Amino acid sequence: MYIEPSERMKVIHIWIGVTSLNEDDLDEYFLSDESEENLRFLKGVNELDPDFVGIIKFDTDLKVSDILKNEIPINVGEDIKDAISKCESLGIDFANTIFYLTDTTIEVSDESAKPLGLIYIGRYKSSF
Repeated sequence: MYIEPSERMKVIHIWIGVTSLNEDDLDEYFLSDESEENLRFLKGVNELDPDFVGIIKFDTDLKVSDILKNEIPINVGEDIKDAISKCESLGIDFANTIFYLTDTTIEVSDESAKPLGLIYIGRYKSSF
């Protein structure tokens, strides 16, 4: 069943953390032809559409609250507060990498999976 891109992008799934990999290695992991093997933490996903994926790598560790407020297309208001609160409860104060999916059709089948050390902080309304 076809879903309009604007409808698919109403939800954002966010993983955050610290990794030593560079942007090319991150792209290779999440978007390569071998991604099916790497994406076992997602339900029914064999590959990701790059139009719905964001991978941001910073040169240094930044405060998670600053990253969520300024870099991620998350709905302003309660969703940002909830995401920051989730990070605090998980002990994530700083990060250098964000991986996110803006896709209502994606289901996270293993929320405890930590692809490349990134931690899933949840599903939120996107600002798209």
